[in-house]
Order: sequence, then C-alpha cells, then structure tokens
Amino acid sequence: MKAEQFIKRLKAHRSLIELKKYHRYFKFDEGRSGKGDRFIGVRMGRSYKVVRSYLFDFGKPRDILYTLAHSTDTWERRTAIVSTLYFIGKGDVVDAFKIAEMLLKDDQDLVHKGTEWALRYAGQKRSKKAVKFFRQTYRHHAACRPALRD
Repeated sequence: MKAEQFIKRLKAHRSLIELKKYHRYFKFDEGRSGKGDRFIGVRMGRSYKVVRSYLFDFGKPRDILYTLAHSTDTWERRTAIVSTLYFIGKGDVVDAFKIAEMLLKDDQDLVHKGTEWALRYAGQKRSKKAVKFFRQTYRHHAACRPALRD
C-alpha cells in the first residue's frame, strides 16, 4: 500500500472534537514539543486499527522499533515505545523494557509519557520483570519517576 492510500484511510476517521482535544493537550507554543506538528483528529484506537490492517506483520523482526527509538524526531521515539503496547498485550515485554531503557534520559515529556504507559502495562503483564527493571534501571532516573505513581 502506498502512503497516500494509508493517509486517505486514516483521514476517513477524522473528528473535529478529537482535533480540539489534541490542541488542548499537546504543546504548540514556540519552542515546545508540538511546535510545527499537525494533527488531523483521529483517536489512537482508530489509528492502531488502520495501522494494523495495512502496515504490520507482527511476526517480522522488530528492528524498526530500535531504529525509531534512536531517531532525532520526538514522535518517532514516542512511536517506538508506544508500539510495544501490542507486544505487551500478547505477554511479550522484552522490547518494551529494552526501549524504555534507551529512552530514560530523553528530554521530551511526550516520550516519557509513552514510556510510562508501556512500563505500567508491562508491569501488569509481567510484574516480576517490571520489579527487576525498576530496581536495576528505572529508579535511578528521577526525571522518569512519575511512572512510579499508581
């Protein structure tokens, strides 16, 4: 499938209400993480369905996630960690912990929020691995401590 086809399918799920929510949530001010980004108002659940139906074969190697995690683009780094939610749901938390460790010192709050979601979910699925990860790695990074709430 071509990118234009994917975008057309994605735009079919647009919502003005969702677009307004995104503009309240994300920071579009000068020098902020959302400056220059464009949102079309598609809820994440709908986005995942479109992506799943067209782009991913989850049996393939996951190297792309690590490439995205090393990107200079905030959204690509966030995509890397948020994409692990699918695997976590299937009980596979390995990539989530590896990518979370890569992103611990990231300077963007949106990347940290995605990392926190993945770690919370991974902890629900594999609590012993999560505890080990927090003891060995995560607890030393004060910038990421909001994930320890709950």
